[in-house]
Amino acid sequence: MSFQTNLESLNNVARKDLRELSYIYAVLANDARNTNLADGNIAADPPVSPDGGAFAKSWAAVREEIVKVLDTCAGNAVKIGKAMEHVVDTYAATDARIADAMARQTESLNHTPA
Repeated sequence: MSFQTNLESLNNVARKDLRELSYIYAVLANDARNTNLADGNIAADPPVSPDGGAFAKSWAAVREEIVKVLDTCAGNAVKIGKAMEHVVDTYAATDARIADAMARQTESLNHTPA
């Protein structure tokens, strides 16, 4: 029984939690990516930043690194989730009772409101 409970938890993490985490990282990456819209304003607004263009270039370099990290994290969460799904499915396939429970839980996860 405890093995089934742990497998259900792993299934939940693989099919729901890691997908949500990946989505959050992707949204953050997109938000950071969209800050480039303000670069022209930063460079053209000396009262805000006397060195204008230099600040905009520095921010652009930092922004690119932040976007790369967030994109990588989003992709890694998907890869880990898929690997965990495979583990869950492999173990569940060895026991029909567990396979039925996993199928019901997976179905319920697919219909859970965000």
